[in-house]
Amino acid sequence: MGLLPATRAAWAQFWGMTELTRYLSDADVPSVDRLFELRDQAARMKRLIRKEGLTTDDGKAHPLISKVVTVEGAIGRLEDRLLLSPRARASAGVKFDAKRSADEYFESTLEDS
Repeated sequence: MGLLPATRAAWAQFWGMTELTRYLSDADVPSVDRLFELRDQAARMKRLIRKEGLTTDDGKAHPLISKVVTVEGAIGRLEDRLLLSPRARASAGVKFDAKRSADEYFESTLEDS
């Protein structure tokens, strides 16, 4: 199974964002790939939750909700490690001067995956 079209498009666009990628080295590529794999997993789970509903027939929360929370936590930690979040860049003393922040970019590209 490959990545969702929206994830593939976001991955390609990410590598074109020199303000983000100029701080990455070849050693970071596997982590970036993992980031997009995690984003894809989260998007797929969210899609399934939307399709099946937030709760099960017995009124319990959909079992994937806790998994989405776990994956999104891993995404946030990986983004911080790769200096993709504003907070991580500020902590590292990295200035980011793009028209849109990475957070806005990722939210807009994966919202409707």
